[in-house]
Amino acid sequence: MLGTFDRATGQGALNRMRYANPVFDAALKSALGEFDEAKRNALLAGVARIAFDDVAVVPIYFQMVYWAAREGLSYEANKSEDTLAMFARPAK
Repeated sequence: MLGTFDRATGQGALNRMRYANPVFDAALKSALGEFDEAKRNALLAGVARIAFDDVAVVPIYFQMVYWAAREGLSYEANKSEDTLAMFARPAK
């Protein structure tokens, strides 16, 4: 989404605002090449910091999602934010 658009390499296809920062691109490339999960997450946090400090994205909306269940049931929230019966379980 923020990688510099480059038709030749296919990078940055979703970068519709055409944000470009060579430091960001180098850090992202380094993070994407790291196989150790902890190291990769640390590198990605640095990539995010570069983008935030550069104000590459201006967040205008933060969705808050709430779930509730009656007594005797528990509900497992999920990343897709789908409210499906398959995520409900008897409470323990």
